[in-house]
Amino acid sequence: MDPAMLRHWWSNPPTGWLLEEFLALAAGQPAGHAECYIAPAEVDPERWGRFECFLVPAAVSPQRLHDLFAFVEDRLTTEGALAFEAEVWEDDAPMHEALAARGYLRDRVEKNWELDLVELREEILARAEKSRARMREQGIRCLTLAEDHDPDHLVKLHALTEAVRQDIPHTTPLLPKQLEDFERELDAPYVHWDRYWIARDGERIVGHSFLCFPPEIGPAWTCFTGVAREYRGRGIAQALKLFGLAQAIELGVRRVRTDNDGENLPILHINETLGYRQVEGWATYLKRD
Repeated sequence: MDPAMLRHWWSNPPTGWLLEEFLALAAGQPAGHAECYIAPAEVDPERWGRFECFLVPAAVSPQRLHDLFAFVEDRLTTEGALAFEAEVWEDDAPMHEALAARGYLRDRVEKNWELDLVELREEILARAEKSRARMREQGIRCLTLAEDHDPDHLVKLHALTEAVRQDIPHTTPLLPKQLEDFERELDAPYVHWDRYWIARDGERIVGHSFLCFPPEIGPAWTCFTGVAREYRGRGIAQALKLFGLAQAIELGVRRVRTDNDGENLPILHINETLGYRQVEGWATYLKRD
């Protein structure tokens, strides 16, 4: 994980949310980490407490994992949590077993993918050019956020992302994001407005896709691609994704990752079509008291 990205996330929780970070110690030495967060009751009446935990391999034992999960559950219960959602690596068997032992049920899988921009350079650039032509034929204008001078573009983009998010397959609520929180995300050190692609149909923003560029560690990520419902099936999502990938190639990026819910079939199809290869993803577990 890139330290600058973590620093921004931990310093800018959504308005009104509780976000806590803990370092786990074993014999006085760092051995793991716990992160828990919960939205205020007016935002999430169901009161889902969410957390991520890990221990370094040498520190893992069923009892220690049990104690770590019990600790974060207690912290979240103190803040009013009535149910819990945990996220763990898809293939981390000890974590899965420890969650199951505490009554958690496996829910969803978040698929991670990686694209080799060196190996697929020519194919991606050729596809991007075809997509440019297709967008022109439809009268869809694709440009970066830095190139867009509409004074209301952030309001329009926020409205689009909020609508699109609700179409992501989910079990627990996808909670609304305030405009001020959205704007803070766009000022993060890993977001660049000249690499944030949007699609316009006249005055309306109908699609978006952007790459996150960690300042210090790790590959670039396609963080979010979405298109308004009535504009889907026209190649807009793939075009925007391709424009970002072509730009990454020009910048010398060698590989890009992305993640999608395991049931988000349209995006999964785009990833497979573009040549992404699946890597280890995340699994979520739920527990309701």
